[in-house]
Amino acid sequence: MKRIALLSLILIISSLTAWSQVAKIIDVHGSVELKQNDTTEWIKAKPQMYLEETAKIKTGDDSSCIITFDEKLKNVIAIQGNTQIELEKIKPVKLFMPKGRIFSIIEDLAGLDEFIIRTPTAIAGVRGTGEYIEFNGIESIIKCFEGKIEVYSLNKRGRKLRKKILKESYATRISDSRRIKKPFKLTIKEYEEWHNFKGTVKHYQKKSKKISIRPKERRNDNSSDVIILPNSLGGFIHDRSTTTIGIDMKDIKKKLDNYGK
Repeated sequence: MKRIALLSLILIISSLTAWSQVAKIIDVHGSVELKQNDTTEWIKAKPQMYLEETAKIKTGDDSSCIITFDEKLKNVIAIQGNTQIELEKIKPVKLFMPKGRIFSIIEDLAGLDEFIIRTPTAIAGVRGTGEYIEFNGIESIIKCFEGKIEVYSLNKRGRKLRKKILKESYATRISDSRRIKKPFKLTIKEYEEWHNFKGTVKHYQKKSKKISIRPKERRNDNSSDVIILPNSLGGFIHDRSTTTIGIDMKDIKKKLDNYGK
């Protein structure tokens, strides 16, 4: 009897652990497509969709997709236009980006175990809060806005070559030569872009109720003309009519501020 009770307890704990780490789309703008695995077709990505391991996302021109990896929106990425990503693993989070740009804010690294973004020439492992990763087909550009980033250059087989700890307020480049170039200071304009993204995430955190992202509580919402706002269930619904693109979401912020007045 004790063994049965212990086994039941282990199963319950395992279930809670499995639910504690998922990847969920919370915002989509423009042309964003999702392919959950190799056996599924490309479909239109929508808010409230959950991502499987091996899921792929691609964005078109002037498009973006925001994904959260936790219930409180402490760990969020913003996939920018003309970007492709592959979710290699959900916990720890491992992403492969063959091309494009990603902003990320990681405020609860302990909850993720690890957060790594890989490009064809580099690996960036977050050891702090904020970063920007880009691969333009020639070189990787890595920017550290807050905290530290553990940067590795990769050879053509994808094996680690060199390592550098990138400090806050600095950026570096890794080209086809596979060398980690000397870090350079970030500009005011680059920090403005970062604060735009960070401000948007903070608005979601403050204006929304707690989002439940457990798989058993998923719901489908086919609404097409409603702004991203906290509904009575604490979820997010999406407005495809908005003309705001990318991370500079001033229109969304205004609507969020006016919501509930």
